[in-house]
Amino acid sequence: MMPLLASVVLLVPYTDNLSTSLYGELAIYISFTLLLQVIFNYGLDNYTGIHHFDYKNDTYKLRQFVGTIVAYLFMIGSIVTLSATIAGYILFPILLGDAFVFFPYGFMCVITAFCNSFFRTYVNFLFYDDKAKKYFWLNFFNFIITIALCWIGLEMYKQTLIGPMWGRLLSGIAIFLVACILYIREYGISWAPETIPGLQRFCVPVVLFFLLNWVTLYINNYIINAYSGTTDVGVYDFALKCTLLIEFVQTGILGTINPRIYALWKNKGEAQSTVEENRYHHVFSMFTVLFVAINIVLLPIAIQLFVNNESYYEVFRFLPVLCAAFVFRGIYNAYYNVVIYHKKTQALPRALAVTSLIQITLCIVLLQAFGIWGAVWSFVLAKPVQIFFLWIESRKLFTFRYNFIKIFALPLLYFTIVLLLQYLPLRLTPEQLAVIQLLLAILIVLLVFRKDMKDVKYVVGR
Repeated sequence: MMPLLASVVLLVPYTDNLSTSLYGELAIYISFTLLLQVIFNYGLDNYTGIHHFDYKNDTYKLRQFVGTIVAYLFMIGSIVTLSATIAGYILFPILLGDAFVFFPYGFMCVITAFCNSFFRTYVNFLFYDDKAKKYFWLNFFNFIITIALCWIGLEMYKQTLIGPMWGRLLSGIAIFLVACILYIREYGISWAPETIPGLQRFCVPVVLFFLLNWVTLYINNYIINAYSGTTDVGVYDFALKCTLLIEFVQTGILGTINPRIYALWKNKGEAQSTVEENRYHHVFSMFTVLFVAINIVLLPIAIQLFVNNESYYEVFRFLPVLCAAFVFRGIYNAYYNVVIYHKKTQALPRALAVTSLIQITLCIVLLQAFGIWGAVWSFVLAKPVQIFFLWIESRKLFTFRYNFIKIFALPLLYFTIVLLLQYLPLRLTPEQLAVIQLLLAILIVLLVFRKDMKDVKYVVGR
C-alpha cells in the first residue's frame, strides 16, 4: 500500500511547486520508470512468492531457489539497463518530442526502475514468507525516504524537475542497497539451471500481462501528449492520481484477503466457489461501493484543502466517473485470483491484449472529439472490457457460483447512479450531487446486505 500512499502524499508538493505542464512532463517520466520496472522485475515478485512454498520445508533448496532469483535479477538488470539506454537515447525525441531528452532524466528513470524492481521482489517475498514486521518496516523506510527526498528537492528547486527526479533516484538507490544486502545475507547468490525453464514458463506471460496492464493505466498520458501537450497530461494524470487512495485501500485489503482465499482452495482442493470464499467477495463488494461513494464526496474538499494551485481544480468534473470505475475491482479480483492460483499465467496477456487495443483506439478517437473527457472514458470503459476477457480465461479453470446481486448487480447499479447524476440535466451543485450518490450508495448496500451482516463480522474477524 505504501508506494501508492507515497504517490498520494507527493501530490501536495508536486502541485504547489510545479505547473500543470511541468507536472505533465513528470508524469511521463514516472510512467516510463514504471514501464521499465515491469521489465526489470520480469514477474519475479509473483514467481518467488508463489513458488517458494514448494521449497519452504527444505532450507537448502529454498536458499538455492531464492539465490537463483537474486542472480537472475542482476542478469536482467544488466541487459535491460544497456538496452534501455541505447533505445532511449534514440527514441525519446522521436516518440515524445523535443521537450523530452533521455539524458539526464530518462537515464535516471532507468536506474530508478531497476532499484525499485529489486526492492519490490524482495519485500513481496517477505510478504508471502509471513515476515510481516520486516515487510512493514522496509516499506515504511521506502515511504519516508521517498517523500522526504522528493519534497526537499521540490522546495529547493521550484518549477523544475530536479527535485522529484533526484529524490526518486536517490531513494531508489537507498532501498536497493538495503534489499540487496538483506537478500544476499539471508540467501546468497546461486544458480540452479533446473529452475529456469519453469521460471520462464511462469514469468513470460506474467510480464506480458503487466506490460499490457501498464498500457491500460499509462498509455493515455502518451496519447494526450502527442495530441494535446503536457498541460492536458498534467490535468489527466492528476485526476487519476487523486483516485489512488481508492486503489491504495483496495490493494491493502486484497493483499489480506487473497492469501486466505488461496488457503481455502488449497485445503479443500475444490475448483469451484465456496460459501467461505464468497463471503470475502461479498464484503469487498459492499466496502468498495461505500468507499468509492465517500471519496466522491471528500476528494474535492481534500484537494481544495491541500492544493493551492487552482489550475488543478479542473479535475473536479472528472473525479466522479473516474472514482466510480473502481467499483469493478472486486469482480476483476475474483477472476484474476483463479488464473494466478492455478499458475495459468499464459491466460493473462490474452485477456488484456484486446483490452489494450480497444483502450488505445478509444483514447485516440475520443480524445480528438471530447478532449480530456475522451481519455477519461477510454480508461473507464477498459475496466469492464478487461473483466470480460479475464472471465473468458478463468472459467476454463474454475466453476463460479457467486451471488449475482452482491458481486455484479450492486457495483453496476451504483456505477449507473453516478453516471445518471453526472449527465442528467439536474439543477444541483456538484457538492449536492456527491452527497446524493453517497446516500443512494448507503441505501442500496443496506437493501442488499440487510440480512447478511454476519458475513462482515466473519471477514473482519478473520
